[in-house]
Amino acid sequence: MAKPTNIERQLKELDKLQKKGVLTEEEYASRRAAIMTNTAEPDHAKRGGAFKWGFMGCLGIIGALAAVVVVIVVIVVLAASNSSSSGGGDDVHVTFAEGSSGVVAPEGSGDDKTKVTILGIKDPAASDNEFEQPADGKKYIAIDVEIENVGKHEINAVSWKLRDSKDQEHDEAFVSGVGQDLEPVYNLTPGGKTQGWVVFEVDSDATVKWLRADPSLFSAGDVYFDAKTS
Repeated sequence: MAKPTNIERQLKELDKLQKKGVLTEEEYASRRAAIMTNTAEPDHAKRGGAFKWGFMGCLGIIGALAAVVVVIVVIVVLAASNSSSSGGGDDVHVTFAEGSSGVVAPEGSGDDKTKVTILGIKDPAASDNEFEQPADGKKYIAIDVEIENVGKHEINAVSWKLRDSKDQEHDEAFVSGVGQDLEPVYNLTPGGKTQGWVVFEVDSDATVKWLRADPSLFSAGDVYFDAKTS
């Protein structure tokens, strides 16, 4: 036989109180209505429900983590496969001089090829903006460069770094008044080109050791323009 529910037990206790004359008819009717409209779950049911959903939630989190791990593994495998089949990823070294150029592809992306060419060099470079002048003991070195998409996919940026003869490394200094600035971000479809000046602020007695053009911040494969050493 099924055990009586909590509501059934409450109704029986209420009936007993009425028969003993403890409750008036109005009190009996009021309490009975309250019991019948009480739809709250018993404590043990709530605990069971919380446990149930907590357990299911844990399973969901574990499943999501497992899915993320699988995706990461697949990406790594595909990247390794593309690297071995498509080439790319090797640094290219050419001479730091006007007219010098190098073609590079990021690691694992042999079809994303970027050609970088030096069109001109100013050392020192002067800015016609009076508010854009090098600090005391410093000078500007400016390089006019051309970026060409010689691959099969769209390219959109090259980052720059210069190491001077004192082995100090410098990021690009955004200085106006030297020439047409190279846009930091662009969208070049295959065959497209863009051109502009990149500027660096170095010690006044320093020279260029190398200039690096990096077409991808997340993988290997850069163009190094190495200065001639005597």
